[in-house]
Amino acid sequence: MRKTRDVTFQLSGVLYIVKNNVEKRNQNMRLKQAKPTFLRHDKKYRLYSPTALTNAYISVRNKEISQRKAALQFNVPRQTLRDRITGKISPDCVTTGRAPVFSLEEEAWIVEQVKSMASYGYGNEELTLRWFEGFIKRWPELRVVKPRSLEIQRAKCGSVANVEKYFACLEQVVHKYNLQDKPHLIFNIDEKGITLNHKPPNVVSGIECNTSSVTSGRSSTTTILGCGSASGFAVPPYFVFEGKIMMNELMNGATPGAVGAVSDSGWSNTNIFRQYLTDRFLKYVPGRNNENILLLLDGHKSHLAVDIIEWAQQHHIINHVLLAHTLHILQPLDVGCYGSLQRIYDNECHKTMRQNSSVITRYNICELACKAYQKALSTEKLQSAFRKTGIFPLDKSVIKKNQLKPSEVFTTNDECKETTDEPKTDNVQVVEVDTNGEVTEAVEIAVTDILVVEDLQDHDVTVPHFFAERINKLKKIKSENDKKERKTLGKIVSGMPITETEVAEKVKQHVENQGKINQPTRVVRKLGNKIKRNRPLLLHHLHQDLATLNLDLAAHLINQNLSTLLLNQDLATLLLNQDLATYI
Repeated sequence: MRKTRDVTFQLSGVLYIVKNNVEKRNQNMRLKQAKPTFLRHDKKYRLYSPTALTNAYISVRNKEISQRKAALQFNVPRQTLRDRITGKISPDCVTTGRAPVFSLEEEAWIVEQVKSMASYGYGNEELTLRWFEGFIKRWPELRVVKPRSLEIQRAKCGSVANVEKYFACLEQVVHKYNLQDKPHLIFNIDEKGITLNHKPPNVVSGIECNTSSVTSGRSSTTTILGCGSASGFAVPPYFVFEGKIMMNELMNGATPGAVGAVSDSGWSNTNIFRQYLTDRFLKYVPGRNNENILLLLDGHKSHLAVDIIEWAQQHHIINHVLLAHTLHILQPLDVGCYGSLQRIYDNECHKTMRQNSSVITRYNICELACKAYQKALSTEKLQSAFRKTGIFPLDKSVIKKNQLKPSEVFTTNDECKETTDEPKTDNVQVVEVDTNGEVTEAVEIAVTDILVVEDLQDHDVTVPHFFAERINKLKKIKSENDKKERKTLGKIVSGMPITETEVAEKVKQHVENQGKINQPTRVVRKLGNKIKRNRPLLLHHLHQDLATLNLDLAAHLINQNLSTLLLNQDLATLLLNQDLATYI
């Protein structure tokens, strides 16, 4: 009995301790969620690469090593290797589940096709998601992305030939004026437009709600004229506000050296750019003893005025216009600085909206933009921007070929090559792989029924005949849409130093010719618009007052129903002489 009581007492003590521990654990545990979400942890499964398995399989099939040694050497499961050697599982299979529709070789062709079409700017989207989910697992080099928008003019002009021509001209200028080792004398000026309606940054939110971000609403545009050198020196910002009168309140919170001006639209124009060069640019350019300065500009009309070209020649400044429609590739401030400036400005606006009860007004723009300008145009970013665009040090090879790939489809019909009916056969593709997916061993794969696409300049790619047809068909369609080139000022100055005597004379001649052509054209359009609005009244007066007008002119106008006026400049001159405006 005594032993029984002792055992019972011990068990009750143990139960008491266990009960207390459970209660303490429940108290220390966090409260359960109303709708618990289960986190899915990635399993450590299949740590070997498909290429390692392929190498192990080839080594055993060639009787170089045994199965056990191959499994140890290439770090693959022995049973997995044995299944492929015995034929139980196909050697091409690298994932579990159903067998793929295409073989590994056919999928390799599809991968090259998808990558080629995406590089041209016309990616494939016809494939079903169910098939693509399995396909993307087998080919980690592919991914689903949202492409950046690219204007068609940028796609056309960003060709290898145009870029090489631009760099050849730039190299001549740099060597002519001995600027190879003078980064402090190479500058870039560009405009950047900002508004009060900022783009909200990414924020952390709960999964049960759709998060919104409060902004200031739409507003007018304010322009920042920025300038930086290849050595990393940044000229203080110059603001252009919309308005008639420049108020001091608009520059509240400005950093030292920042100034502003106003224009009707808030954008820069010829007068503002001229004032910026004379009052700001020369003031902050480092001291020089009649040394030449290379100033890179885009082809905006405010940069191409004849008086600005003459002023630059007097001050030993070489205005070099960047290649048209390639500023996203070749302009330093666009490539390396203004993207960061926009993101920093958006974050500053979001931070200000969160910390203050009022919205952002035009009187806050200068303070917020100056903070972003200082960070975005830092010494490191400016030096990196000029290096990425190949300007300093001068190196055209830094421009990646995939950036120029979309232009290849806009070739002429003569350059567009049709696919042949007889594809090449018995080609051999050499692939080198190792245990880590890198290049070590040669694997020969017999490829039949394929065609080599000769227009891919980066490397030789072997693809099936129907894939090559699709690429060439795309090039043929795009090349047929080419329109007749217009004789514009941009054709003359694109990628050229406009302060050179020969180019400057062409610019002056073009401006003079345009002035002679545009004056009669404006008269014709003005009179034509008035006649369209008042045609019944004008016809009535012409019938009533034939005696006071030129009879031939009046009869011609009545018979032609005034339609030829827009195409005949001589009629416009006769109408002015006859004072026909009194009838309109």
